[in-house]
Amino acid sequence: MKLYIGTIKSLNLNLLTLQKVNTMKISILTSLFLLFNLTGFSQNMSFEVHGKYTRPIHKETLSNATTLSDMMPHYPAAWIDSYSSVEVSTVNNGIPMSAPGDNEILNEYQKDLLRKADLGSDVVINIIYKTDNSATREPLSAIIHYDVTVVPEFEAEYLTGSNEMKEYLKVNAIDKIRAATIKDFTQAIVSFTVNEDGKIADAVVSKSSGDTATDKLLLKAINKMPKWKPAETVDGTKVKQAFVFSVNGNTNGC
Repeated sequence: MKLYIGTIKSLNLNLLTLQKVNTMKISILTSLFLLFNLTGFSQNMSFEVHGKYTRPIHKETLSNATTLSDMMPHYPAAWIDSYSSVEVSTVNNGIPMSAPGDNEILNEYQKDLLRKADLGSDVVINIIYKTDNSATREPLSAIIHYDVTVVPEFEAEYLTGSNEMKEYLKVNAIDKIRAATIKDFTQAIVSFTVNEDGKIADAVVSKSSGDTATDKLLLKAINKMPKWKPAETVDGTKVKQAFVFSVNGNTNGC
C-alpha cells in the first residue's frame, strides 16, 4: 500500500515537472516569436537621405540657358502651334520675382533672372499655348507647368560615403525606435542643412512620426552626424545645401 502511494506521489511529481518544462518551452517560444516579430518590423522600415528637391537643375545649366528646352528635357515643341504667354518665376536674394516672355526663346530679362536665381530656390515655368484639336481641327488652349530646384554643381556628400551614412542612421536611429511605435509607424521626415563647413545646421522635424520620443530620436541622430563634404559651385565656392531624412514605416501591412 505504501509502495502504491509512493508511486502516485512520484507520478504527481513527474506531472508537475512536465508542466514546468512545458511552461518554460511556451515562455521561450513566446520570447522567440516576439524577437522575430520585432526584427521583422525593423526590417520592413525604409529610410533615405536626399537633397530637398523633386527635380534638380544645376546652377551652371540654368545660368547658360537660352531656351526653355535647355531647362526642360523633351520639351514638347511639336505640340505647340502658338504661344499665349510664357512666364518664368524664381527667387533672387530672397525676393520672389517673375519675367514674362513670348515663346520658347528666353529674353534678356528672363535669362538675367535665371542667372541670379538663389541656390535652393525653385524655378517655375508656366506656358499657355494653343494646339490643334485633333477631333475638331480648331485651336485648343493648353497649359504646361514645370518646376525645378536650383542645386550647386557639386552637391554635399557624407565624408565616408553613402554606405557608412546608412549604417550610422540604422544604428543611431532606426534600430532604436521602440517596437510599440513601429507597429503604427507611417512616416517621419527631418529636414536639415549641410552648411559651408560641412556641419549639420537647422535640423527640424518637418513631418512628425506621431510619437514625441521617436521624433527626438531621429532629430538627435541627424544633429550628431559626422561632418560632410560641403556643396560647391563650379568655381569651387563652398555653399550650404538643404536635405531631408525620411523614414517610412511598415509597407507590408504587418
